[in-house]
Amino acid sequence: MWGQDWMSISELLMPFPEKPKQTFAKKMRAQNYTVEKMYRVAEDFFVSLNFSSLPESFWKLSMLKKPADGRRVMCQPSAWDFCDTQDFRIKMCTEVSFKDLLIVTHEVGHIQYYMEYSGQPFVFRQGAKPAFHEAVGDTMVLSLLTPEHLERLGLVDPKDLLDNDEQKSLNFLMEIALKKLPLVAFSYVMYKWRHDVMSKTYSSEQLNCRWWELREKFEGVKAPSKRSEEDFDPGSKWHVVADLPFLRTAELIKVNIFRYQFSKILEFQFHKALCEAAGKYPTIPLHKCSIYGNAEAGEKFRTLLKAGYSEAWEDTLEDMTGVADMDVRPLLEYFKPLHDYLVAENARTGETVGWTKGETRC
Repeated sequence: MWGQDWMSISELLMPFPEKPKQTFAKKMRAQNYTVEKMYRVAEDFFVSLNFSSLPESFWKLSMLKKPADGRRVMCQPSAWDFCDTQDFRIKMCTEVSFKDLLIVTHEVGHIQYYMEYSGQPFVFRQGAKPAFHEAVGDTMVLSLLTPEHLERLGLVDPKDLLDNDEQKSLNFLMEIALKKLPLVAFSYVMYKWRHDVMSKTYSSEQLNCRWWELREKFEGVKAPSKRSEEDFDPGSKWHVVADLPFLRTAELIKVNIFRYQFSKILEFQFHKALCEAAGKYPTIPLHKCSIYGNAEAGEKFRTLLKAGYSEAWEDTLEDMTGVADMDVRPLLEYFKPLHDYLVAENARTGETVGWTKGETRC
């Protein structure tokens, strides 16, 4: 509905569609996965890095699945810090699926960030920047998705490891790319649209058509049917109607920080720095590197999280990565095998890269 990830069309875009797709649902069922077990798996990853276990109050007070009594609840996944240094909760209507396991890991990342900086004075108990908060759990997801860790969880058989088949590896990277990279363009469209609304760049009679104009320009997608100002398609996104601050204008002007867009850059920066700390990179490619169980990587990551908002975000980032600004190179390096393949394949087939503006549907 939003196009913030393109997983729904992954079967059309696999470099080698004849290769069997990695599916995890059957393995999860065979291991009797429950909602609680999914949270325990996410917790275990952080604990293996010497992070703290989730407090007992988390398990008692969180809403981890949809209430059985039929109560109407907001199912949008979210993590909560009750600001007393002890009470941390997640609200999510979790279902037993691999997709939700990744979301759970993301949300537990928020909780671990809350817990690590809870020792700071109250004014510093927040992420160094909003994008840092979104990147923590997703950094762990990059390790969780490696063949090494999937085997550890019993979700792939050793004989099926991606390491043994470069074509499967490229399919795997395509799936990750379709999940993560479209969000960069989608989030920018949302920032730009909301900024233009608030600054009254265009009138209230142009809200929906402007949305689709931006989506076609930056994402290369258009409405599936004719739209008009009687529709309000941006309102289908929870962050719009819930007034979640995707962007703060002052931050946009001063340091160009976007919460979700730049979290995608930061998670790969974090991942590379942690793989280096673990002594695995560059021996092991970034897309095959798992930091599970590595104390050195865990200590480096905890140092970043403990700082919270107590110092300039550039200093916090430099302490961990050695670079005092966001750097897209680790992301490009992670996807380099896929990028090299696509460049060669597009040259071979004469494919046109990009898109041209077509007939308007608004």
